[in-house]
Amino acid sequence: MARTRTLGLFVERVESSPYDPVFDEPGTRQPADDAFWAELGSLVDEFGGVLLEERPVGNVYRWHRLTAAPEIGTVRRRLTPRARLAVWPDLTDDAEAVRAAIVRQERLELLVRQYPGGGFHTARVAEPGMGRADVPSPQVTDGPGHRAALVPLEPADRRPLLAAVLPDADGVLRARWRANRTRADERRTFLGSIRVGDTVTGIVATGLNDVGVYVHLDDDLGRYLGFLRVPEMSWAPFDSVDDVAPIGREIHAEVLQVDWGREQVSLSLKGLQPDPWLLFADTHQVGDTVSGVVTHLLSFGALVRIEEGVGGVIHLTELADHDIETPEDVLAIGDEVRAILLDLDRDRRRISLSLRQARTK
Repeated sequence: MARTRTLGLFVERVESSPYDPVFDEPGTRQPADDAFWAELGSLVDEFGGVLLEERPVGNVYRWHRLTAAPEIGTVRRRLTPRARLAVWPDLTDDAEAVRAAIVRQERLELLVRQYPGGGFHTARVAEPGMGRADVPSPQVTDGPGHRAALVPLEPADRRPLLAAVLPDADGVLRARWRANRTRADERRTFLGSIRVGDTVTGIVATGLNDVGVYVHLDDDLGRYLGFLRVPEMSWAPFDSVDDVAPIGREIHAEVLQVDWGREQVSLSLKGLQPDPWLLFADTHQVGDTVSGVVTHLLSFGALVRIEEGVGGVIHLTELADHDIETPEDVLAIGDEVRAILLDLDRDRRRISLSLRQARTK
């Protein structure tokens, strides 16, 4: 005390230290005691296998697949004191079922994958693109020894078979130090509340040349979180991004993708608008006569705008009854024409027209 006063420091008694451990952490406080391990053994015998989740600290996950009762003791000795434990149904080798669940994206989940030999890949947040099988290196792999599971992340969605906290070596259950949530934690929580297919409202923040615009999805946590690319702005052609999404405009958009790596939400204005091409295809058939305006003349023919967002092509051989060398021989940009609908290709979204047949009809 004398030394502290000499240094000009004065000691004041406080009720508690800011470094005291907190014992009221949210979540399950059931200790992983002998009763827990006995029940775990019963689950292994009943189901033939379970997935044990170990969380030593906040967002660190370790995984253990238990398929026989003797394995439990081995795994138990390797667990970190005070780790949170959760027991989930066993991984599956039905890759197709896992892919389908990823694509549905009914909730925020971790993709847990085991490779031959018993090891685990680093768990990743499941995104719709991970459900694709038609890529060189699919995230969910078929074949012997490859298994996968989806584990819910949001507390409201988590319903494990068992849950507990590992006590210290003396058998006493103690809480870990609680860390205050950072702004990054809050931002990722906000990101986790957004789902593919949702309709969101935001303010156009800034542009990125001709690529797209950033969108504020929230005044605080959602700043620059949304990104609207030029191809997703409108079905109809436009001259400038400012015509569709000027800075400062409030927009309503559909969520196409949530990218956790970039912390970015891909948006679409087109997703909330009817597709004019499909509307046209549903109301017209081959043989109909349609009107349009010539917009481009190319070596192989002419492009015609039939409606906003709907265009067709007149091949060189369908421009006239006689042989011509270039489309300019019979047409000019801006000409209004009437043509016969030759073909509606829904797969390639192509409309073929004939000016020659319309003139003889």
